[in-house]
Amino acid sequence: MVRRIIDEGKKLGQKLLSDQGIRETSEQTRVWYDKTIAGLKEFGGDKLAASARQLNEALPYIERAGFRVVEIEVVLGLTPALRPHLQFERALSEDEKEALLAEARGKGLTHTILSSLFSAINMRQRLNFSDFSFDEIEVEIGVLPSISLKFLRNGYESHSLAALPAPADTDVADG
Repeated sequence: MVRRIIDEGKKLGQKLLSDQGIRETSEQTRVWYDKTIAGLKEFGGDKLAASARQLNEALPYIERAGFRVVEIEVVLGLTPALRPHLQFERALSEDEKEALLAEARGKGLTHTILSSLFSAINMRQRLNFSDFSFDEIEVEIGVLPSISLKFLRNGYESHSLAALPAPADTDVADG
């Protein structure tokens, strides 16, 4: 039995290393690459607009979850994405979290963002960096969604728009 497995492995190795095996592998790789690029291109335009609509639907839930959305980046390129930046304002009780998640059940992206944010805050409580304080959370909504926790060196000002003073109301005179 073991001998047969070894012989089959040798045959497979020889086939892969043959000219035909290299051509087949190369062709399979090209097809996989083309499909991947086509999928990434498909994520552009319409998909990005759909993600923006879903994010707009999620915004009230995000704020009820104890976060303030301070800016939204729109990334254009091979893998377009939306990146809302959030500041953590208040912690919810476990009952409040469960109720909000239950309300968001069936709302795809909204539920995913909420559960990810709650997990990120739990993780944040376990992370301590000398001379750094927690600053904000960045959510990436794209081909590969992710959440980033951002810590800022103590004594440095936040890069977040939330750290900027609110613009003063000014009248612009017609000139």
